Amino acid sequence: MPDEPRTAPSDPIQAIFSDQVLARLNSRPHKSSRLADRLAILSAHGGRALILARRQAWANYLGEAFMLGLFDDPHGSDLRARLTGVDDNAFHSALKECMIGWVLSCKLGLDVLPRPEGRPGCVLEYLIRHGSDEIRVEVKAPYHAFAIKGAWGGDSSDLLAGCIDQANSQFEQDVPNLLALVFTCISHRDMAFSWASPERRPRCPGDPRSRSAQRKIDAPSRSGRPVGPWRRAWWNGPKS
Repeated sequence: MPDEPRTAPSDPIQAIFSDQVLARLNSRPHKSSRLADRLAILSAHGGRALILARRQAWANYLGEAFMLGLFDDPHGSDLRARLTGVDDNAFHSALKECMIGWVLSCKLGLDVLPRPEGRPGCVLEYLIRHGSDEIRVEVKAPYHAFAIKGAWGGDSSDLLAGCIDQANSQFEQDVPNLLALVFTCISHRDMAFSWASPERRPRCPGDPRSRSAQRKIDAPSRSGRPVGPWRRAWWNGPKS
């Protein structure tokens, strides 16, 4: 994982979503609503302020991904393929991986490196250098479309527990690990949850403009809930 400075393209979206990529996606005969929304945002150069704000947010995430080296070999081609493919869930997870890098590096000002190793054969998203500690970060971005249109609630516990179990199978034991969960439901509200081991939890400078709260959660042994301090934060930025 090299430390030399990197540069981001002047237009990160154009660098990933070239005219050829957009033409390929637009040529799909039966587009999902999520793909149609994606194309509207990627192709926006005027019009509704909300769409332009989301496009700018995506550009920020992708630009920071270039700066952090997420598009470098040998793993950058997989990220690029997920971003430019037709699979909605693959695009969603890839974009959220970039978003978490932006949060850690730009919003929290942490020293972040890409693609550390977890357990043998497992590659995680980020490595945070915090003092003498190194915290490994895995990002999960589950998407749940509730069966009832317009519902504001539903049971996603199995989905979230599966993400936690999968991350636990990737994390190396006896080192500080952090799981970032970005959960999206049909209400289009994203909530970012992250937690680390309670003994070696990183202390990060917060965004003074944001509203944040910290609390503890007592968890049963295998409930799928985190053990130790839990950080839940919102910021007033564009919807991603």
